[in-house]
Amino acid sequence: MFTFMPLPIQPVTPKGGQTRERILQVAHALFAESGYEGTTLRDIAEGAGCSLGLLYRYFARREDLALALYDELCDRFTTATETIEAKTLSARFREVMQARLRTLRPHQAALRALVVVALDPASSASVLSAETASIRARVTAIFERVAEGATDFHGDSRQAASALYAVHQLLLLAWIQDATPSHRATTAAIDLASEALGLFASVSALPVAHSITARLHEAITAFTPQRPSKRRIK
Repeated sequence: MFTFMPLPIQPVTPKGGQTRERILQVAHALFAESGYEGTTLRDIAEGAGCSLGLLYRYFARREDLALALYDELCDRFTTATETIEAKTLSARFREVMQARLRTLRPHQAALRALVVVALDPASSASVLSAETASIRARVTAIFERVAEGATDFHGDSRQAASALYAVHQLLLLAWIQDATPSHRATTAAIDLASEALGLFASVSALPVAHSITARLHEAITAFTPQRPSKRRIK
């Protein structure tokens, strides 16, 4: 049996971009159908109608396919939140979370399969890994805009963004597992989180609120490597 070694990543031509996209679509469909552990690179190559060697030109590891999905969904989330209409922190957070779920909904089954690596601290596809640092930074920047533009929030937007990002991740984990009709449980959880943020915004000018926000920021960032990774080639 031949062992294919990963080839150096080459610039993607228009035809290569189509091949890469086909591989991604097949991979995410197989993850959703067979699970992450139950899907091999050979399965993906066969499903995409290409050789294993060609697949290696674009993706050397299964983790790279997960990272590519994260990156694509981050792009869509950024585009969906270019304009945030709501004014209060509570309403802005709810609006952004709704946009987040709209971009993720078509990929819920694939994301559910990827939980095994997303929560594995040893995996490069972990949501807290160094390889996902640039994606975390881009999503956190969205939540910084949420706080910065809120008419009722008077704290440090950068520090608040860390807490908003963490709450958003917990809500996403709940949503991925949510089997209630129309994701009713997740909607209720988002409403509750938004209401809590409204209460926090009402006292955000107080010194104790500034202290809590700073401590949360410090605690959350301690879990996340800050070295940004290079953007995936598209």
